Order: sequence, then structure tokens, then C-alpha cells
Amino acid sequence: LFVAGLADDLYSLPPAAKLLAQGAAAAVALWGGLSVQIVHNDVLAAALGALWFVAMTKDYAPSLTKWPTRWTSKNYISWSADSFYMAYNTDMIPVGQQPKTYEDLKRAVENGFAFSFWCGSAECEAKIKEETRATMRCIPLEQPGGSGACVSCGQLATERAIFGRAY
Repeated sequence: LFVAGLADDLYSLPPAAKLLAQGAAAAVALWGGLSVQIVHNDVLAAALGALWFVAMTKDYAPSLTKWPTRWTSKNYISWSADSFYMAYNTDMIPVGQQPKTYEDLKRAVENGFAFSFWCGSAECEAKIKEETRATMRCIPLEQPGGSGACVSCGQLATERAIFGRAY
């Protein structure tokens, strides 16, 4: 899964390739003894185990903030903690990373991430990815509330999403 994740960051793998990698990892785990103990049917247990494994390895990671130019254990721990904290505590995201216009979004994702209203449209997500190389990293479960204009198309949106580029 690490190699597939690295390849995805570098080359933006299609969803089918990522799912194939997750399925292969699930097969290895099942072969190694992963099982579901809530059913007594071996085939159903294997299917549930594979489904659980793929669901748990799905990329729910938050957007990466700007990477340090030189890695040390101290700045890696700080970078990791800050990234995860801000992804799950949206009130801590700086205003500069909450763009309201598409041009502001483009600037925000150049050096980190953007937390913006998004209408939920696959077309808007594809446009953002094509024009900025940024992808949606997550839609926080705890939304700050309110509504606004989708950063891409301007339609009414009630959810905010975190967008970021792979480095």
C-alpha cells in the first residue's frame, strides 16, 4: 500500500488502480489469516474481511500542509501533528487557507491546502484537479455550519472540503 500511495502522489493514479492495490493487500491479509468472527460462513467471512480491509485502507488522510525542506524527527512530528490537528479542528485553519474565489484557491494550494465551500459536484472536483493539480483530501465530518458559494462554480454549497496537492 505504501508503494501504491507513493505512486498515487507522484502520478495521480486512477481510482481503479488504487482499488486494485487495496484489493491485493486485502488478499494478502486474508491469506495471512485475517478473518471476521461474526459469521460462521467462510466465504462470507472472507468477503466481509476484504471489504473491511479495503474500507480501512481507504485514503481518508487530511491534506498535507507545506512540507519542511529538510526532514528531521522534530519537524516531522510537528508537521504531522499540525496537519492532523487542523484537518479535524477546522476552526484552527488560517483565514488565508479558506479561499472564497477560484483564484484564491489556486494560490492557497500552491503552498499547502485550502478549506473551501464545495457544491459536491464531480465536475467541479475534476476541474479543480485538472487546473490546479489539487485533489480533495477530505470533507470534515464536523462542519463549521452556514452556507456559501462553491469555490469552483459559484453554486450554493453547505459543505466545505479540504483540497491539497500531493508533493
